[in-house]
Amino acid sequence: MSLDNIGLMKISENDSRKIHFTHQYFRDYFSAKHILNLLEIIVTSYKNSSIDEQKEIFRKFELDKNWFFDEHEIYKLFGEICGDYKNIPDGNDSMFWYRRTILDNLLDMYRNFDAETDNMHITENVMKVMSISRNNTICEVNFDRVPLPFNVPCNIKFSQNGDYPSSFKNCIVDRLGICDDSGIYVLEESGVKIYTWDKYSVYSPDKKLILIILDNNYVLLWDNVSEKILWDLNLSEYAEYCKYFDYAEFSADENKINLYACCGLDMYKVTVDSYNGQVIGYGQKRVYEYNFTNEKNLDEWLKLKIFQQLPHFKNCDFY
Repeated sequence: MSLDNIGLMKISENDSRKIHFTHQYFRDYFSAKHILNLLEIIVTSYKNSSIDEQKEIFRKFELDKNWFFDEHEIYKLFGEICGDYKNIPDGNDSMFWYRRTILDNLLDMYRNFDAETDNMHITENVMKVMSISRNNTICEVNFDRVPLPFNVPCNIKFSQNGDYPSSFKNCIVDRLGICDDSGIYVLEESGVKIYTWDKYSVYSPDKKLILIILDNNYVLLWDNVSEKILWDLNLSEYAEYCKYFDYAEFSADENKINLYACCGLDMYKVTVDSYNGQVIGYGQKRVYEYNFTNEKNLDEWLKLKIFQQLPHFKNCDFY
């Protein structure tokens, strides 16, 4: 049987000594399966080995580094193959049965490492798989004593609005993805030190609402009257070609919020319902000139008040 008839692979048109996958999906699947097979070997065959031996095998297979760079689909397939995608709580079900996977076994092994001095990216890889396969909500995972990534992406939440929280005993959150280096605040109740933040903010015409745009295209709406976060939203999928939103504005009646991301001459517009935070419109057009002038910086005291209500680690245990 020739390779042309297998379906998965084909001979390169430019070099007959090389073969390629016939579709990117096949490449992604076998990439994810390759990493999964290596992890299964380590977790099963080396679980009783010394810590130094375990570290060495991670380095030998280069699993201590980022497994993939900007390969969303491979991480997604990894979560599907290992079954982690099943760990999404059903909002209509009062019971949530957590299904351990090889990712949990990997964390169990890693928490015994003296990893702060090893510069490994194991937790970062685990969080990438879990966040993608669980729609950015990671519930009931035991991160106790595990070194966290220096920069925890701001679009990940570690409980479902306070239910089924993950555990972070003896962990340190150095930096959320919404942050810059201009100062340090303390998250209410947990006592976690996190840097201050914000890209820019836009006020409603009557100044009662503030739209705050953060890194990773994570946005939230603050009510100046009730002093509460009304909703938060991850808009990264709408600005993937432009990286971030350049500009936002409220409609005259304040019922809608328009956000704009520019990429060369292309402008992408996302419309959000200001009452419930639902995306109600998305479009693209060509523009040759634009002027963004309504961006504001928040006062430090208001930043702290808003920061204390961020939902990322709600009810998570850090003690």
